[in-house]
Amino acid sequence: MRLDRTNTSFVGRWWWTVDRPNLYALLLLIVVGSILVTAGSPPVARRLDLPQFYFVHRHQVFLVLGLLVMLAASMLPPVAIRRLSVLGFVGSLGLMLLVPVIGTVTFAGDRPPAGGTVSFLPVSEDGPRRPALGTFDAQGVLRVTSFTEGDGLLPGTYRIEMRCISSVPRGGAAEGDPHQSTVIVDHVPEDFSPPPLVVPRGGRVICAIDVPAKPGRN
Repeated sequence: MRLDRTNTSFVGRWWWTVDRPNLYALLLLIVVGSILVTAGSPPVARRLDLPQFYFVHRHQVFLVLGLLVMLAASMLPPVAIRRLSVLGFVGSLGLMLLVPVIGTVTFAGDRPPAGGTVSFLPVSEDGPRRPALGTFDAQGVLRVTSFTEGDGLLPGTYRIEMRCISSVPRGGAAEGDPHQSTVIVDHVPEDFSPPPLVVPRGGRVICAIDVPAKPGRN
């Protein structure tokens, strides 16, 4: 199919009306950014005990999604683009109220025995009324969600509750026994209560939670 000016198909009309110099510049920026992420992120991933290309793969996922959204938006009529722009502007103002949270969870200074959840419950009367949920993996990386995944917390003061549940071999069972029974254990001590987390307006919050060893366990 030839994309000349006599082509009246949907793709042909899009090609001759889109801002091609701007499109080429964006594609060049994407290529340069991908090269920089591939070159610079593996040392950071190793320092955080993550897979070597963890950030590269995540970058590629969001890169593909971004390209699809960009191409889809460029094919919309001007009226639809204006309406989406207004909605996006209003939504971005709301998201600006959220404070990003950088969090880590450790157990007695070491990695968690399993993944778990962290509940952030508002306690201040003049603060937010919406609780948030955080999840952490076996590496101890904490992600906090209020509305969309990983968006952070609204400003205010929060009480923290945690759970870290896994199945462990029942005591007295022979190691390697195929019929070995297991028991569900919560690795967070019942009396453990982290200090309240105060989230100010603007900036970002670092939330580092270290859970003490549960009595009777190494």
